[in-house]
Amino acid sequence: MNSVYIIGKVSGLDREYVEKKFANVEEHLAKHFKTVVNPTKLVPADTDWETAMKMCIKGMLDCDAVYVMNDVSSSIGGLLELHIARALKIPLYLEGDV
Repeated sequence: MNSVYIIGKVSGLDREYVEKKFANVEEHLAKHFKTVVNPTKLVPADTDWETAMKMCIKGMLDCDAVYVMNDVSSSIGGLLELHIARALKIPLYLEGDV
């Protein structure tokens, strides 16, 4: 697998906290994948939710796999991404698997 997309909770959290959380996961995954797609780098901070989700889903669909953070169960957007990934049989890695 060459590329992986990170799924995790963003909405309702402090942007600085979210960027740090995703950056830590990105750094870890970079040891195992050629390309890591971090959604906090795809979407500008002031983007509305619907537009952000469209940008994120496009980014996810270009990846070979997804990495699912543990907080996804409290994220509508993350659950939507996870549902799409499962429906399209995109390989999943759960937090701690990699």
